[in-house]
Parts: sequence; structure tokens; C-alpha cells
Amino acid sequence: MSIFVPNKVYLRGILLHYFIQKKSAAEAHRILVQTYGDDALSDTTCRDWFRRFKNNDFQLEDKERSGAPKKFQDKELEQLLDEDPSQTLSELGKILQVDESTVSKRLNGLGMIQKQGHWVPYELALLRPGRLDRIIYVGLPDEKTRREIFEIKLRHMNIVKEEVNIVELVSRTKDYTGAEIQALCHEAAMKALEEDINATLVTKEHFDAAFGAITPRTPDSLIKIYKDYMNKVL
Repeated sequence: MSIFVPNKVYLRGILLHYFIQKKSAAEAHRILVQTYGDDALSDTTCRDWFRRFKNNDFQLEDKERSGAPKKFQDKELEQLLDEDPSQTLSELGKILQVDESTVSKRLNGLGMIQKQGHWVPYELALLRPGRLDRIIYVGLPDEKTRREIFEIKLRHMNIVKEEVNIVELVSRTKDYTGAEIQALCHEAAMKALEEDINATLVTKEHFDAAFGAITPRTPDSLIKIYKDYMNKVL
């Protein structure tokens, strides 16, 4: 239902991972393209980041610039759409204190389009009786499924077992998709490397930091739309 779209910092973390593995910038770029397609960083950007890493600059966040546009989280935009999906680009821009083009790009990144005056996931433009002969609705993973995902991921991570509690992780990821849980684990590993390039263990603190970067992106309004549609056509 929700496709994970990596942000810039997440992709830079992957570049750092491949840099540590002694891969070249070209190899790292090729892997990103194979995995993320159009969402991958460009070859030039990959080479620029590899140059930074070679100069011992492992800061993955953008450096603050005077006059830079105001930043906002996708969650802020999603919450506004939850409250009123009929808001215009102008109205959303004023609330978030950014221009309309910034809002438009972010909505596009979230896969949202306007339909009959409301912002809806672009998939719903296809969901019309007679256009598709079969629709399979897959909801968010339940507690048992989330635990299974964590067990698989943590099996391949060097964690401090006395600190990282799988029950707590399952509890904290109630609204996460499977892809977002996978991204969370990867982000925790990246946080460990950001702290110490030679790190071998991932701690609870790293997972706590990862929760700040990887948040659930499936708003209640989206789930409601799918369920309402299913009730209407079934």
C-alpha cells in the first residue's frame, strides 16, 4: 500500500556504507539506481559525497545556509491533508511557510494528486469499477508480522541485546509498513556509523535516533479511503 521513498540523508547513509566497504562511487551509484530507480542520487552527487568521505567529512545532513528555504517534514503535510484534503497549494504553502512549488513537489513525492477537489493517492485515479477486474487490499502489518520482520532484520545486525528490546520496537512501530521497518533498521545502523566510523554494534540509542528520522507515512486518511472504496465496490 505504501511505497518507501528514500530521502537524501538515507541515500547518503547508503553511500557511506559502500564507501566503508571500499566500493567506488560508480559502483555505489549503480547499486542505488538498480534499487531505487529515479529516486537514486545522480552519479555526480555520489562522486561528490565520496570526495567528502575521503576528507573525513561524514556529516550526512545538509549544512545550514543563510537564506535557505524553510524545511518541513512530510508528516506535517500529511497531517494537514488528514484534517482537510481539499486545501489548495496556496493554503498549504501559507501554513507551512513555503512556496506553492515546494508543496507541489512534496505532494508529488508522496504520490498525491488532486481528484474532484481533494488530494488523494494517485492509485485511486485507477480505482474505478470496470477499469480493474481485481483489487487486492493489503493493510499495515499486525503485531505478529512486525515482530517477524524485526526478527529477520535483527538476525543480520550486531545489536547490544541487553538494550535493544524487540517487544518495544514492535510496540513503537504500530503504524509502520514493512518497508518502513526495514528502513528503520538500516537507519539505526547508519546512526551507529555516523557516531563512529568503526562502530560494530547498534545500540538502543541508535534506534531511538532512527525513529526520529524514519516515521510512518501511511496517514489514517489513506487507509480510510481504501476501506471506503472496498466497501463501495464489494
